[in-house]
Amino acid sequence: MVNQQENTQAVVLQPSNEKKIYLDLTHSTDWVVAGSIFVSALISFIGFLITIYVVRKSTESQIQSNESLIEQQKILKIRELEILNKNNTLQRIKELIGDNLYLAGNVQNQIEIGISEIQQQKFDNFFHSRHHGDFKILLNNYQSSINRLRVYLGNETQHSEKLNKHFRKMQLLSWSLYTADMNELALSDSLDQWVKEFKVGEILVQNYLNDELKSIYK
Repeated sequence: MVNQQENTQAVVLQPSNEKKIYLDLTHSTDWVVAGSIFVSALISFIGFLITIYVVRKSTESQIQSNESLIEQQKILKIRELEILNKNNTLQRIKELIGDNLYLAGNVQNQIEIGISEIQQQKFDNFFHSRHHGDFKILLNNYQSSINRLRVYLGNETQHSEKLNKHFRKMQLLSWSLYTADMNELALSDSLDQWVKEFKVGEILVQNYLNDELKSIYK
């Protein structure tokens, strides 16, 4: 009987121990799972923060890059407009210079004709020449061409300042050719001065145009 009770107790104790072990394993597994979930959540959160940081930095970098590109495009556009404007202005000056040279040639021709006719004793002085009235109209046109040129030339550079002074001198010399009682000798002297200054102007014009072209594309 005693032996039977001992066996019974042993049988009873054995299931009891097994149940305890089972409960301990279950409790331990729950903590492991909970820990794994927490670690995974923490890693995910850290990854999320890193992603936000990377995206933010990337966005800031992209914005800065775009702003820099816009600024560069703005500078290039302004430069392009400046070049276009200077080219247009220079082209206009070339046209006015061409017109001025044409009128200057006519002035010189008229004076030379006047000198020739005085020598032929067709009249006493240039004022009495049959071309005198036409010459005044020609001089007015020549003066106007110089005034238009001076508006575009300005005095911003050394070459433009010199060219302006030259054209001012040409205006004064051209009107000296229109003196009422200018005889052959006086007319010839005035024409010589006018031609010399005209040749000086040719050099000044070329220097000015070369300087302007360099300034456009520098």
